[in-house]
Amino acid sequence: MVEPVDLSVSRLLENQREALLNAWMNEILPGWRKKYPKLVDEDVLRSQSRQLLEELRKLFAEHPADTWEPAPDSKLAALLREATAQRAKQGFEPTDTALYLVSLKRVLLRRLLGGGDGAVAYPTALDNLLATVENVIDRLALLVYEAYVETRERIIAQQSLSLLELSTPVVLLWDRMVMVPLIGVIDTLRARQITERLLEA
Repeated sequence: MVEPVDLSVSRLLENQREALLNAWMNEILPGWRKKYPKLVDEDVLRSQSRQLLEELRKLFAEHPADTWEPAPDSKLAALLREATAQRAKQGFEPTDTALYLVSLKRVLLRRLLGGGDGAVAYPTALDNLLATVENVIDRLALLVYEAYVETRERIIAQQSLSLLELSTPVVLLWDRMVMVPLIGVIDTLRARQITERLLEA
């Protein structure tokens, strides 16, 4: 009779950290290198991913099974938001940004189920553990999606303001004489901006 192995995601993340990291990078890097050849810095990605794995290990080690949920103000959430914002600014698509965590989930589930070289099977209460891992990674994926949308909305808002400023140039002709070329529709927002620009000039 086989002795049941102690069920612990935190132990898996600690004992197989480099193997998990390499498997994760093998999942994500080929597609990203092909799609974003000049944007993917492998060293930065590995460093970010290593930090995320460590924070995940702490999450699973420090919280009981029924409260395994990343806090919005945790270091784990902050790391994910930072990495996501960086990718959103670089022009990564949202699906590729989300795939980053989905691929981690696949790697973890394969290890827990005993697949792959050097993997360890955890037969005791495996269903609960797999559900918990899926729950945590899915919540992190939602956090990534929110961070991506917030970053893109911020970029779009900044670009809109820049376009508004460009659409209402004030040209100084000579002392106390300015010219404002107006092209296109002048709505309330643009009229207010024209007035502000004239007053500033």
